[in-house]
Amino acid sequence: MMTEQVKVPEIRFAGFTDPWEQRKLGELEKDATLYMGRGRVISAKDMSNTPGTFPVYSSSALDNGRMGAYGKYMFNQELITWSIDGGGAVFYRRKHRFSVTNVSGYI
Repeated sequence: MMTEQVKVPEIRFAGFTDPWEQRKLGELEKDATLYMGRGRVISAKDMSNTPGTFPVYSSSALDNGRMGAYGKYMFNQELITWSIDGGGAVFYRRKHRFSVTNVSGYI
């Protein structure tokens, strides 16, 4: 059964009044609306050599994808991260200081 695409959602963000439109992520990246990337290699040795409290997220669905803590961070912003190694987990990351490993993508 095919359903009609919803153009006006029931729940809206404050100040958002335009109808929804369907777009491909690649198009949004091409017009610089968003940026898609991949994390970097952060090993257990890196984390032990530079201890800290900033979370490091990886692809695991366990513990919200948290692999450990580090003394450095890559981001201090709101992002979506996901597993690119086949784990299938997708996470919303509220704005805070954190890093993601090379087996995670981010938007």
